[in-house]
Amino acid sequence: MSTTDPDTLWLFIGNPENRRCEFFLAALSTHSQRHIISYQQLLAADDIAGMLIAQLAPFQFSRLNIKIDSAGENFAVEKALLCQVNLPRYQALVDDKGRFAHLHDWFNGFSALLIRLENALLEVLLQRQLPRDSLHYLNTPAAITLMTDKLACQRHLLRCGVAVPALLPQMQSFSQLVAYMMQQRCFQVFIKTRFGSSASGVVALRLSPRGQMVARTSLELVTDGTAYSFYNSLKIRTYQHPDQIALLFDAIIAQQGYVERWQPKPVLQGKHFDLRIVVLGGKAMHYIARCSSSPMTNLHLGNCRGDILQLENGPQLLAQAKQVAEQAAACIPGAGCIGADVICAAKGAKVIELNAFGDLLPNVLHQGLSSYEAQVRLMSCC
Repeated sequence: MSTTDPDTLWLFIGNPENRRCEFFLAALSTHSQRHIISYQQLLAADDIAGMLIAQLAPFQFSRLNIKIDSAGENFAVEKALLCQVNLPRYQALVDDKGRFAHLHDWFNGFSALLIRLENALLEVLLQRQLPRDSLHYLNTPAAITLMTDKLACQRHLLRCGVAVPALLPQMQSFSQLVAYMMQQRCFQVFIKTRFGSSASGVVALRLSPRGQMVARTSLELVTDGTAYSFYNSLKIRTYQHPDQIALLFDAIIAQQGYVERWQPKPVLQGKHFDLRIVVLGGKAMHYIARCSSSPMTNLHLGNCRGDILQLENGPQLLAQAKQVAEQAAACIPGAGCIGADVICAAKGAKVIELNAFGDLLPNVLHQGLSSYEAQVRLMSCC
């Protein structure tokens, strides 16, 4: 089957202004049937099924290939998702760029929308008298929801026997965390937000045996002397005062954050690194090594790519990382495309997290295909 199959309609759900949309549509043949539904259209519709039936009416198809993409980087969408959860609280919300807040409500709105979308698509099939297997997701709504809930996903992988960093017990206060770390002689941890992405709400915390502490994060503390708030920043900041670190902890835990042991990262080109591996159809394909002088390796924070194969044991490390990424992907039903973040280590690779929208790796090819072209080929063949 090719992307120009006249019986197939390609449906992209996302934010049309985002380059992710552009890249995916560019991977399709210009002769293929395609249609875009924006998150704003979905969120504005009282009857999503009715809206979809009307928009898809001009198309003739017996197969629907669907890619649901990220809802991020669009304030109007963010606000609409929040208003679906609590209209009185969020209807007057203004764009406070980078503000670290209300992630839990955002997740509740997003996951609820995915359920409504899934049910609406089934109504489209019913209206057209098409069987249920006419619907082909790249990632199903359930798979996206699981990978967006980072803590639930890590717990799920752990139950499935996938190597992940050890999770600490749920901490109720910063003093409880410090006491636990000292008692267990666990001097390095990551504090993470449950529903974040792109290193938002991630804090790397180190203690010394004498109790001195240092925290590094992309969150910026802003205060007017009486109130405080945190903002996502492109600059990694260092906090050493216990009161400031406690504020960081409280802000993250208030949004259902969690704590895990700090897994040491190996060194490449004088910097620590991890891998982002795209797993498509269960096979590890595109990858990059992300190198950084800080604990956060995300490339948008000014970090750089590296070549793991420059290491003497690079091929072995890469093979181990791909294997654990594929093992993790096999544990997520309905996931055709996963961005797995993996730490290599002499004793075996570990999965830091899985990403439902972790496929944006510009200028990285696998067997001559970009990650988007490979997705289209996968969906055309399944």
